[in-house]
Amino acid sequence: MFNSGESEHQLLCALFDQMDGSSFPVKAEKLPSQSVCIFKDTELLLEKKHIFIEKKALNHPGGGFAYKVNENGMTVAYVTDNELDPPSGLRTTYHEWVDFLYGVDVLIHDAQYTEDDMPHKHGWGHSLISQVRQLAVDAEVGALVMFHHDPERTDVELDEIQIENEKHLRSHHILTKSLCAFEGMKIKLHKPLIGGAVSIDVLS
Repeated sequence: MFNSGESEHQLLCALFDQMDGSSFPVKAEKLPSQSVCIFKDTELLLEKKHIFIEKKALNHPGGGFAYKVNENGMTVAYVTDNELDPPSGLRTTYHEWVDFLYGVDVLIHDAQYTEDDMPHKHGWGHSLISQVRQLAVDAEVGALVMFHHDPERTDVELDEIQIENEKHLRSHHILTKSLCAFEGMKIKLHKPLIGGAVSIDVLS
């Protein structure tokens, strides 16, 4: 876990501190990932590993940041809890999102609501599915992964959303791949040896 400053250590790494075998049944050192908390010179350490990270402020009442990670020429953007068109408290405009996300290989974006949820949930900090579809088109991303599904959304409804996503993307004549995230999903990126687009495998 990389943090940008020592003051954040207590906030973000307290999770590890609680994993003491008493407050939490598994000790941090027993995790398969062997996670550690690093909070000094994090950007430099990551750059030495050829990992470059940019962040952008989320439009959410609780704040937060989206992250764009570039490693070996492959780029993934992770945009959680983000309302693309909030009624107030705008921190990042739609056009700024398009610029920030333009051409990423994979965009993972909050897509919790449908038009039926509005206007009651306008301002709650989450995007409409239709807005995220259009963002993928405008930013010309390689693959769109919708997540943060509404807890009441059924598997059948998600399948229908997936079909509508594919229709929308085809109507704009772009090659963006569309996916609805599911529990246990893994995405593997492959960089071509000689030019061409990054290929994406979805594992479960």
